[in-house]
Amino acid sequence: MTKAEKEDIKRKLILWYENSGNNEIGDILKRLIMRERKIIEYRYRDGIYWDFISEKMNLSRMQCFRIHNSVIERIYKILSQN
Repeated sequence: MTKAEKEDIKRKLILWYENSGNNEIGDILKRLIMRERKIIEYRYRDGIYWDFISEKMNLSRMQCFRIHNSVIERIYKILSQN
């Protein structure tokens, strides 16, 4: 996945949270486990910085980054299949 494709997924997440739409992104987010969903919500819905996310999740920043990047990659793969 290129940097531009990754940024596109992030933009779609932000737009989904702003519009609270019931679309493809929403369906994908419903399938995430709680920890993954919370990190995505904190980052894109609430706009919380990584230090605070790691504190709230009781994880290191690196663990949060890894979970976040894994979710972004999975979303990209699902959207690419359609």
